[in-house]
Amino acid sequence: GISALTAQSASNAPELTLRLVFDPKAEIPLSYTGTLMLSGLGVSGIPKVDEIKNVRGEITFKTDSATTSDLTFTVLDTPVKVSGDIAHFQAPRINASVSINKADLGLVRKLIPEIMEAQGLSVKGSAAIDVNFSGPLSKPQEAKINASAALSDVSVESKKLDQRASAINGIVEYKSPVLSWKDLSVNFQGRTWTSHGSLQDLVNPIISAVVKTDDLNADIEAKKEGAKLQLTSLSGNYFVSTYELIGDIFFPAGKTPHINMNGEFKLSLRDLPKMLPPEQAKQVEALKLAGILKIKTHVKGVPQDWQNLASTTSIETPALYMMGYQIADLAINAKQKDSEVNPLTVSGKLYGGDLNATTTVSLKEKRFPFTTGARLENTSLELLKKDTPLKQQ
Repeated sequence: GISALTAQSASNAPELTLRLVFDPKAEIPLSYTGTLMLSGLGVSGIPKVDEIKNVRGEITFKTDSATTSDLTFTVLDTPVKVSGDIAHFQAPRINASVSINKADLGLVRKLIPEIMEAQGLSVKGSAAIDVNFSGPLSKPQEAKINASAALSDVSVESKKLDQRASAINGIVEYKSPVLSWKDLSVNFQGRTWTSHGSLQDLVNPIISAVVKTDDLNADIEAKKEGAKLQLTSLSGNYFVSTYELIGDIFFPAGKTPHINMNGEFKLSLRDLPKMLPPEQAKQVEALKLAGILKIKTHVKGVPQDWQNLASTTSIETPALYMMGYQIADLAINAKQKDSEVNPLTVSGKLYGGDLNATTTVSLKEKRFPFTTGARLENTSLELLKKDTPLKQQ
């Protein structure tokens, strides 16, 4: 505010040329024109930035307006260029452009120290920044704002989350009311991720994005309405397996988020060990699984309280292989409700015979007690023998 200027001091005073015209018969009796030449002006004692140095350029003005085409200055050791005009001093309207060839993003900590410290954030790297603002200064939400930042070797670290993203490069643009990004790349958790997309309306955002890494591809379409995030589509592939999710995520005030989601997956069992931690991957690899599972599921509830989710799931495959054995036309159906999976049914063809099983599992206890009944009919031992170590005997 103006009170903050009381601690300021200036050097290299500007040169002012002013022409006043007084005509008591005119609509505006007193009018004026003039120029303000700045040749290395310095102002100190400014909160957050300490000082603005080496202000150079020419400002031309006339009654109730001012214009500059090439005003430059240095703030926080960063050269800045400004051009534009301002009109209607009592209710200012600005049309101005600001350009910074290389902004040190590490200085963000000096500008918003409270936020950075509260979140344990640190930022390094640089960006070339261009901003154009056109509209009323008193109502920036009504202004037309175009801005872009070309990020170069940026890193962001959060001590609070114990996470670090590095080698961030790409273009981020804002053209009110749309925020977009392209050719964006980031190194996170040992992988290089790339993305492009957009976000419309910061109050109730509509998100459209593509995210890729070596093994994963995701296309995201979503929009937020109040406390609900509607996932219009989340689809892609992980290795050769594919997935598609649609549904809603709810964020009620003061409560745990809950979901109402539908999903379809095609899971290649050969991909499964690649998706798991090393210890579990070894155990799964020993099973020698093969086949493509077609999975459909509907899930409703609080994900963290998975025992109390309500869900229905179906799994189908024409052939599943495990340790050299084959089950054909496998179908699994499960329904979960009230902390119980009931029923869980399995059917399939096992070497010319029919396999049918029905199981009920209680999720209320840690050991997950269950009851099951199974029937296997008409299986051919001759066919089974061909897939066992006994086939040579």
